Amino acid sequence: MPTASQGGGFASALGGALSIDARDGAWLVLASGALSADVAGAQRAEARLTVDGAEVARSGSSGGGPWSAIAFLDAGGTRQVDVELQGLSGATATLRDLRLVAFPIPGAAYRDAALENRFFTQAEGWVGLAELRFTPSSAGRHLVLAHVSATTTPATDAVGVRVDAGGESWPMATGTPPHLAGASLDRQSFFLARAPSSNASHAQLIALDLGAFGATVHDDALEVGSTSAATPETLASVRSPAAPRDWIAIGSVALLARGTRGAVLRADALERRFTHALDADARLSYPFFAGVSAAAPFDASVAVFASGAAVERREATLHLLGL
Repeated sequence: MPTASQGGGFASALGGALSIDARDGAWLVLASGALSADVAGAQRAEARLTVDGAEVARSGSSGGGPWSAIAFLDAGGTRQVDVELQGLSGATATLRDLRLVAFPIPGAAYRDAALENRFFTQAEGWVGLAELRFTPSSAGRHLVLAHVSATTTPATDAVGVRVDAGGESWPMATGTPPHLAGASLDRQSFFLARAPSSNASHAQLIALDLGAFGATVHDDALEVGSTSAATPETLASVRSPAAPRDWIAIGSVALLARGTRGAVLRADALERRFTHALDADARLSYPFFAGVSAAAPFDASVAVFASGAAVERREATLHLLGL
């Protein structure tokens, strides 16, 4: 999608809502882009995902950063999906490289959500936002997608999000949990990420039965490392199977640094590159969603790059889901 800007009040970044016919089954909607404002300082840009006019995800940015949202559409008629954007305090907001992917979910899917537009306050330790318990009808692998919007209150606190499954946490960082956002980033969106807890809203957990898809491949690079190269360093990479089909690419990586850094998703001829600069250390989760129609095998990868100071990177993951 092209760049979309708006000076005040929410307006569609798509030029109008997208109609999705969900009469025959549930759908999953994935959206991501780079959100920024033309005025520095406190939060000046917000973007949200709506379904039939109701807000299901909302987050903001000050100096710029990755934005993402997910939505589960229950079966039952035509649904209206939109991405809306607004600038705050006189600023103009920009949502660059916006990409929205929607597809019918094959097989069983399980979800839990706490979508209320309010914050759950926790001074220290962890507090539950959404809990997903399910019993699959048969043995097999499941892909769990987790998403939440978070904020810092007061401004000196850290904000964090994690996913717990089977007694383990994702990401699997050891020692002192990393900060996901500095004090200047209000209501940052996170995708598969963790850190010390604070305030959060719009929490969602969705589990997909991978056995119901036509084909799946994935790769992880979970170890902690660093890079200072301007040329993207590949962390996770896969090659699609030979059969022609449509693919959904889902990738994520967490970065920690100050200065200019970014992440890249490559899938077939598609390249999505997020770049932004921060003047203080902050850990951010970079999400990538893309749809690819391929008649022949193609390569996909998640990579990171930096300019100047070295960037710490961890927990890169990449999934291809064949429809």
